[in-house]
Amino acid sequence: MRVLHLVTTVLSLLVKLLQIEDALTLLQLVEDEEMRTLIELASIEGFNDVVNLSKLLLGPRLDEEELWSRVSSSRFAPLAIAVATIVAVALGRYATNTLCVRLSKVFERYLSNLSDFELQRIARAVGMDLTVGDRCLKEILTCVGERGEVLRTCYRYAVRVSHYLTAISGLAGEPSWKLINQVVDRGKVFIEKRDRVDRLLAEFYRVSLQRKLLRLARDDEVRNFVRERIEGIELVKKILEELGSPKSVTVVTTAPTTEGEEVYKPIASPERIEATDIATGSPQPVVLENVTSVEQLIELARQVFPPCMKSFVEALLNGENLSHHQRFALAAFLVNLGIDLEVILDLFRRSPDFNERIARYQIEHIAGLRGSKKRYLPYNCSTMQSLGLCPSPGCGVKNPLTYVRRALRRAVKSSGDRSTSHRVREARTPG
Repeated sequence: MRVLHLVTTVLSLLVKLLQIEDALTLLQLVEDEEMRTLIELASIEGFNDVVNLSKLLLGPRLDEEELWSRVSSSRFAPLAIAVATIVAVALGRYATNTLCVRLSKVFERYLSNLSDFELQRIARAVGMDLTVGDRCLKEILTCVGERGEVLRTCYRYAVRVSHYLTAISGLAGEPSWKLINQVVDRGKVFIEKRDRVDRLLAEFYRVSLQRKLLRLARDDEVRNFVRERIEGIELVKKILEELGSPKSVTVVTTAPTTEGEEVYKPIASPERIEATDIATGSPQPVVLENVTSVEQLIELARQVFPPCMKSFVEALLNGENLSHHQRFALAAFLVNLGIDLEVILDLFRRSPDFNERIARYQIEHIAGLRGSKKRYLPYNCSTMQSLGLCPSPGCGVKNPLTYVRRALRRAVKSSGDRSTSHRVREARTPG
């Protein structure tokens, strides 16, 4: 009964966050009777519980299993979520983006335990138009079997197209989520599997929450107002102390092997990348020999990176998750610039779902140190455009590496002194 009450309370709070309109409604998160009781208890016995859970919600790395375990078992979880939300807005955009991603992970786990009826009710509460059918809302002929039998796919879930597009804004780089690959009819997107509906609703929640909280986090007047009212609160001071200065965070997707080991899962097959991006005439890698910190890398990105890669770096600096294609493209690009792998890892630490063990493995795989032992080149510009990753098609190059090489040469030429520029040399593409 206690666990059921906790689940109901946390879900209600997560939905309530979407009702925040201004600094006052934000601060009112801890004003109701139950929250005040939790605050009193926390000062006596749950202080560390709240601090540790807030660190999981706002800290530099995501431990999804520990986060779920604590949120689903600690009676102080609602208080920690409320306090972390207020602290995130006070800290600004990076912390707010991180919090929204973490809360969407929690939200998705809760959804997976709900019945279809409860799922539809929660979807309505967060503003998504979701239809759930007891039977098929739509049937599609899949194929004819070997014995002549007709095989059909049953779609029991449907989402309004506009809401679907809102939800996949962070997933659009993944082919399986693109609208063109869905069954669409009369303004609805039909979905077969329940776990995809859970993911879709969690992403819709994340986007909706980010819009609400970022509007506050970007307003200096609001942030100062919130800071003044939480300044001096012992619980908040301890959370900020534990968080330290905002750190930088993930790379590429993962998938379990049959033994359960998490390994690199290519965005496209090696054969496809070989055919499209490592063909004769592809640009040679550039080696930058004196980029030794993530700060230097960020400065270099702002000076000489093409618009696509610059936008990926800026997204990481703002605590935003990149799509799988974006992560692969950026990691391969940096590897082929000759950036030290530890520096690349430090940059990806800014992802809200950072996992160092997995990220390190994936970067090393792209660099040719693991798996097939073959280094991957970044996508050509034509591939970037087809994936919707190119914000500025008029760069005049065929590959992002060429853009950097030209920018560096212009910098050296204009300075007239090679010592003032990043030391750069050409390198042969690994065989």
